[in-house]
Amino acid sequence: MVITFFALSRLGYTVMMLSPRLSSEACVSLLETVNCESIVYGQSPNIRSTLGGILCRKLVTCRPILSCSSYNKLQPQSLALYRNRNPEKIALILHSSGSTGTPKPLFLTHRAIMTHPLRGPGFTSFNTLPWYHLHGLSTALQAMWMRKTAYMWNAALPLTAELVARALEEARPESVAAVPYMLQLLIDDSRGISLLRQCKLVTYGGAPCPDELGDRLVNEGVHFGGSFGL
Repeated sequence: MVITFFALSRLGYTVMMLSPRLSSEACVSLLETVNCESIVYGQSPNIRSTLGGILCRKLVTCRPILSCSSYNKLQPQSLALYRNRNPEKIALILHSSGSTGTPKPLFLTHRAIMTHPLRGPGFTSFNTLPWYHLHGLSTALQAMWMRKTAYMWNAALPLTAELVARALEEARPESVAAVPYMLQLLIDDSRGISLLRQCKLVTYGGAPCPDELGDRLVNEGVHFGGSFGL
């Protein structure tokens, strides 16, 4: 998905990230709102099922995301691209959760996207959120811009305290960006507080952080703060 996003953006397209958790009805509403008629999709059963529901309601062009093995077979070619370098052009469309009704599109220009890596702390990052969530996108971009590693969660794995703690022990990131739910999982695990305390920065986003959770993290010596999105 990451390579696909950068490739489409470089070709001059505006990309809309759709959460695989959305219903087919919600996806169709977003597609019609932004006048989108093409979908590049992954191969998971859930995504293919949602795609089937979309096609029952709207005629769209569908193309599968290329696999890594397909990328490795491609031969480099010299290609001149004359791109629109207008920083005010819409580069990315995210969307609200839809918890209070039909999901609403959130438009980000190239200039807006670039504020995230430029204002980032330049740390290696660990985030369990995908790129259709602004918190996941921005924390990954700031690390990549600073030529640091952006660790991404394997969505095929369940989000449990044991697995997250093991991933943090392996990655040893400088920063962790998480939703409060994940932080609650970690502080209830014997290794969680120690792993978070070793980070230079721990932030939350995507949902309000309960006072009790924030107070405990701060009292335990975690460098903790919040992040507000769209």
